[in-house]
Amino acid sequence: MTNKIDACIQVCADWGLIPTSFRQCMTWEEQVLWLMKFLNDTVIPTLNSVIDDESDLSKAFDDLKSYVDNYFDNLDVQEEIDNKLDEMADDGTLAEIISAYINLRSLLVYNTVADMKLAENLADGSYVSTYGYTAMGDGGAANYKVRTITNEDVVDEMTLIALADETLVAELVVQNSTVYTKQFSIIGD
Repeated sequence: MTNKIDACIQVCADWGLIPTSFRQCMTWEEQVLWLMKFLNDTVIPTLNSVIDDESDLSKAFDDLKSYVDNYFDNLDVQEEIDNKLDEMADDGTLAEIISAYINLRSLLVYNTVADMKLAENLADGSYVSTYGYTAMGDGGAANYKVRTITNEDVVDEMTLIALADETLVAELVVQNSTVYTKQFSIIGD
């Protein structure tokens, strides 16, 4: 019987027929046997391959979903953040960012002029306010603008004060054309 099926299949192949097209030379039994062989040899292996591929795809999708669902639970970026901040501190980027923030948005306040002079966080363009000259509440409170020192500047420690950063000075900001002697640490007694 197998030879008869193979002969019919060969005839159909020679004629270029697809499995659903048969010639009258084939009996119904031959057509059913030929179709069964075609299903066994071509269709079923193809379907099995598709099912295997779908199974692999489904497993890969489940793995990806699990990875995405657990990504932030297992994420530890503190070391990366610390390394980046260290790098920014070393190359000066962090100081530039902080300086820009201080210059644009902050008024730095110190208890005394001595505290202001020791400060290391001052930058060109910063503004400073003190609560006193030699002691907090001594009546010598004043406002200062920090700027780069020039060759013409005379640092007198009253209207122009030297700072820890030798390239900067704090210049007294006179408000309402009024200056008090206590702002220069002069006590009138």
